[in-house]
Amino acid sequence: MARHVLLAAVIFCVTAMSAAAQTRQQFCQRWHVVCQRCEGLGQTVPRERCLAVCAQRMSQCLANGCYFFNSPRPRCEDRDRGVIPATR
Repeated sequence: MARHVLLAAVIFCVTAMSAAAQTRQQFCQRWHVVCQRCEGLGQTVPRERCLAVCAQRMSQCLANGCYFFNSPRPRCEDRDRGVIPATR
C-alpha cells in the first residue's frame, strides 16, 4: 500500500512539473514571436542580429521565466502571465 501511495505522489509531482514547464514554454514563446518581428530597429540593427538576440532571450526566459525587452520592461511569468502581446 505504501508503495502505491509513493508511486502516486511521484506521478503527481512529475505531472505538475511537466505542466509548469509547458506553461513556461508557452509564455516564453508568446514574447519570442513579438521579439522576432524586429520592429522599431530601423536600419540600426541587421535582422540576423535581432534574431540572434531573440534566440538568446528565449533561452534565458526558459531558464528564469522572464523575457527581457529593452522597453518597457522584462515580461515575467509571475506578473505578466495574463498580458497579451499587441498584434501588428
